[in-house]
Amino acid sequence: MDKVVDNVLSRPRLPGGNEMAKGPKNGERLCPQCKEIIKVDAVICKHCRAEFSQEDVAAAVSADKKKTQYTAMGCLGLLLLMGSCVAILGKEDKVEVAEKPAATAKVDAIAFFHSITGAMAECDAAGIHVAEVGKGMDPVAMYQAASGMESACTGTSRDVDAIEVPTSVGKDAYAALRKGREACSNAALMRWSGAMAMKEALDGGSVGKLAALQDRADAMSSGTMLCALGLVQGTASVGVTSKDLATAK
Repeated sequence: MDKVVDNVLSRPRLPGGNEMAKGPKNGERLCPQCKEIIKVDAVICKHCRAEFSQEDVAAAVSADKKKTQYTAMGCLGLLLLMGSCVAILGKEDKVEVAEKPAATAKVDAIAFFHSITGAMAECDAAGIHVAEVGKGMDPVAMYQAASGMESACTGTSRDVDAIEVPTSVGKDAYAALRKGREACSNAALMRWSGAMAMKEALDGGSVGKLAALQDRADAMSSGTMLCALGLVQGTASVGVTSKDLATAK
């Protein structure tokens, strides 16, 4: 809820109190639930926490690609007619990144890796605890563990998103690390929402809801793997090894 309030309050306003119009650009879409702008491939809305199926995400990505193509075609038409074209086909926070890594790329990539894992640490530990407690099938202990995970993962996604990807790593690694950061942000959101779903299922005692928790557990596990894989692949592209990540803390 605090995230939603902060988002609304931070929007620029026109005289008279009206909010300045702000629509989704290429690579973005409106959440069908809260109508806030989110990334086109987001699996969870960062504003209202609504979750989207793989089919929904695939359809949104496909529609965005078509929109980008149409924008590019329109831009080309203007170029032919007027000799100039100004279009923004990327994100508003476009950053200039060199093609090749700088001398500090490896050190900066390692620092970024540890910044992300540090921001995720408490949420990760709570997730591991939930998995361990779940083996005992004690509903009280599971409920308490879920409450702990909800608390530990609250705000983690926001903290992860606030960590800047170093531009020194070069274009390829920069893109890979941004995807890795997004995967980690989504993983934290999955755990947060999964914790609430677990509490609801345990509190209500619904067999159907309890059975559905397995799907959420699988999703959380997959999210964590994507997070780790994205970070490792991104750092590896500038020569960082697993030994480097284990020793350079």
